[in-house]
Amino acid sequence: MRRRLKKILKWGPWHYRFWREVIRRPYNIAFRTPAVVDVLPHFPAAAELRDRFAAFREEAVTLATGAPLPANHEIMPHQRTFFEHDRIPWQMVTLRAYGYDYPENMAKMPQMEAFLRRHP
Repeated sequence: MRRRLKKILKWGPWHYRFWREVIRRPYNIAFRTPAVVDVLPHFPAAAELRDRFAAFREEAVTLATGAPLPANHEIMPHQRTFFEHDRIPWQMVTLRAYGYDYPENMAKMPQMEAFLRRHP
């Protein structure tokens, strides 16, 4: 009984997940094609990302376990509504945004910096 109650509370019409699925259903019916493109023909650098994923991940984990990182809404105040929705402080390090590189952040992730230099 308790398990059923938890499921009702989780998926009730007052919850975000319920309405997300309600809205998603007509969209999925209208667009039967997958939302994913064949990556390699359109993004050749994706092969290198896939092959070097472990090294990139290790670099990111090392950075994330060091000094505290700023949260997304601290860097971009207009993102505060996302934080207020779930109260999860998504931490981030901006390496490149809107055509601008952040050299001080790139220096913290040399392998990713080299990748970004090869694939602007």
